[in-house]
Amino acid sequence: MATFGPANVAQDGTEQGEATWADSNYTTFERVGRTVTDIYNAGFRWTGVTVPQGATVSLADFDFEAQDIAAGFDILWHGVDEDDAAVFSGANRPSQVTPTTANTNTTSGITANQQNTIDVTTSVQEVINRGSFSSGNALALIGLNNAGAAGADDFIKIDSGNFTGATVAATLEITYTAGGPPAGIVIFRRRMENAA
Repeated sequence: MATFGPANVAQDGTEQGEATWADSNYTTFERVGRTVTDIYNAGFRWTGVTVPQGATVSLADFDFEAQDIAAGFDILWHGVDEDDAAVFSGANRPSQVTPTTANTNTTSGITANQQNTIDVTTSVQEVINRGSFSSGNALALIGLNNAGAAGADDFIKIDSGNFTGATVAATLEITYTAGGPPAGIVIFRRRMENAA
């Protein structure tokens, strides 16, 4: 088991509507879903993902603490279909990247103020299977609103770790087999640093 710490840059964030981007240096949570006035999509990126190209992923869990939820959320979780996922930014927002074909649909089962887990195995496997993916590359997930147009409060607030600390920052835990046993378990942890 290996835990990978964050780089000292903003790599995650929330996209509000079509014009606003807020990276995790400046927010305490990533909202995913919709509100009365806006649509929200979020991106999460981990560097140094030391899983070999083409490894068999038996389980990939996206673990996070939900600060708040609004019932009715409908979110599609995809991997970012890139060999080495680029940093999210105003010019590279979650709705602008190429998503994996595989996805996980979340409409229930999220509890506020505790750790939650979403199985993203198929999305992570699709990225690891890319011919030019290499051990040590960056891997990213996106959460896309699937509840329709703005007009109701249906969302999840995911703690970025910026306000409450690294222990609740979103993690990606991958269990895999590279060319046969033994299986490896690696945990990739993200914590946002305050802007200097």
